Formats: sequence, C-alpha cells, structure tokens
Amino acid sequence: WLATSHSGLLRYDPASGTSISVRSNNALADSLPENTVTTLMVDHSGLLWVGTQSAGVVLTDPLGSRFALVFDPEHDLRSTNSVRSLYQSPDGALWIGTDGAGVKRYDLASDRFASYLPQLRAAMNPDLATHDVNVNAVRPAGSGALWIGTNLGLYKLDPGHDSAHAQELLAGETNPEAQVFNVRSLENASDGGLWVGTQTHGLIKLDANGHPVLQIGAGGRNGLSNAMVNSLHEDADKGVLWIGTMDGLDSLHLADRAMRHYLNDPHDPDTMSGNRVRAIIAARDGGLWVGTHSGLNHVQAISGGVARIRRYPVGKDNSTVYGILQEARG
Repeated sequence: WLATSHSGLLRYDPASGTSISVRSNNALADSLPENTVTTLMVDHSGLLWVGTQSAGVVLTDPLGSRFALVFDPEHDLRSTNSVRSLYQSPDGALWIGTDGAGVKRYDLASDRFASYLPQLRAAMNPDLATHDVNVNAVRPAGSGALWIGTNLGLYKLDPGHDSAHAQELLAGETNPEAQVFNVRSLENASDGGLWVGTQTHGLIKLDANGHPVLQIGAGGRNGLSNAMVNSLHEDADKGVLWIGTMDGLDSLHLADRAMRHYLNDPHDPDTMSGNRVRAIIAARDGGLWVGTHSGLNHVQAISGGVARIRRYPVGKDNSTVYGILQEARG
C-alpha cells in the first residue's frame, strides 16, 4: 500500500508490476475523501488507517470494504484535519499528528477526539506558543508517554498526567542561543534511545535518559547527503540506521559510524529513482522499500556497502510516495 501525492491510495504488486488505484469519487459517499494521502498505519485489529492532506483520517479493511471517515467536527478546519502522522498506542487509541493543530487522541469506541495542543503549548517558550504546531512524528517514549516531533521542537507528552515538557536536542554549549529545531522524523533506537531527524540540523541521537549524544550534519566523508531528514529506519539485526534525506538515501553503520550514500544517477537505472526520500520501511525479504518524490524503490543491501536497487514507477505521473505498508502476503 502506497500513500501518494496525486494518485490517491495505491495497492501495488511488485511481482507483476500492476497496481490498483483507490481514488476520491464524489459520486460515492464512502470513497477516499481526497487524492493526496500523507501517511498510513495498520492498527492492532488489522484495519488500515489513511491520513489525508485536508480531509482527516479514513479507515478500511485492507481485504476490501468501504472507507469510514474519521473527521473532527468540532474543528472543521484544514489545519486540524490535515494529517501528517499516525500512531496507535498500546491502549488502542489513535494519535493523530496534524498540520497546524498539534496532536489529537482518537478513541474509536466512543468516536471522540481529545486535543493535546494546550499541553504542548504550555511546554513551549512563550515566544512560540502562538505559532501553528505541526506534528510530523509520534513515537512511544515508555511508561505511556509519547515523543512528539514538531516544527517547534521535540516534546515528551505524558497523557496520564496531562502534561508535556520540551526536550533538549543539543547540549547548551553546542546550542548557545537555544535554537528550536524543526523535527521531521523519529525512530526508537534499539538501545533505548531515540533517533531524531531535523529539517536543518541533520540527525541527532538521544540516549535512553534523553541526553543528546550524537549529531551528524550534512557534508564531509561521514556526513549526510542533506541536512533535512524526512524518514528513519533502524535495522537492529544488521546494525544499520537508514536515513532518508531531501537529497539522497544514506546508511549509518552504528559500530564504526561509517556513512554510505545511495543517490540517483540519471544514466544508471540501477540507482535510486530520485534523491528526495520520504518513506522507508523494512521489506519482508530483508531489504527496504523506499518512497521518493520520483516513485518507489526496492533496496537490497549487499556486503561491502554495495546495494542492488530496483525502481518501481508509481501511477502515470510517478507520484511522490509519502507512506508505505507491506501486506503479510508480500
């Protein structure tokens, strides 16, 4: 399943190269509400949740059913129903990161929303508290808490105590002006820490206690291809962190911190289809599926840092792939 910029929701079969496009249809009441799909998630019961650019969230059975719209009627605004991220907590609640209205908790049983924007604003510097809050990523932080990655920094939200606090991303001596970073992506690290992808300051690592221990910017032999990090995926078994930047796919080998780059070469069809990487997930064959602004790629890592890459065009216009989910059947 692919979340695309213009082609709606695609069900793509890499083996045959065929795809089924699920698009908005005004003549059908239970169709996809719009064709720009921003994020995907399968919940604990197997339902597929689909986040859209301006029409909230819809859910469906991947095996086939109509779409059910999940829309916050109390805030009928684009900002509060423009979805950037989805996460389901162990209690079954859906956490929805919006484009402007912070994060919301949705309870399916009661069909009720609860906004946690006030808690985020209370944790911010007063100079920031009047700005729109875009939530780009939500990840578990342990003991029921959540990491909330926003355009105004990283926050640790504790729903049980109805509170949040701002998380320092760089030590004071390396960030003397206390600059706030736009957090684009998050990934829980296998050692209990947290990987943080930013818009302008590259990759940051927090240890299990929330202390910043590593920062990697763009450029140089072991630097990133670009400072904007849109997606992250840690392969704990292989000791590799895959990093999707706005100008290339990178891999960080955790043992020696060696960085490798996988870039588009317009003259070589065995390279990435494009360098603007939006989504990374593990493939069932041990490789990766990588979504870019120029379609889908399958990356099969080989020893010595060499990778075998195959391109898969998406739709007639080779749409941007914002999100990827792989079915159990492959």
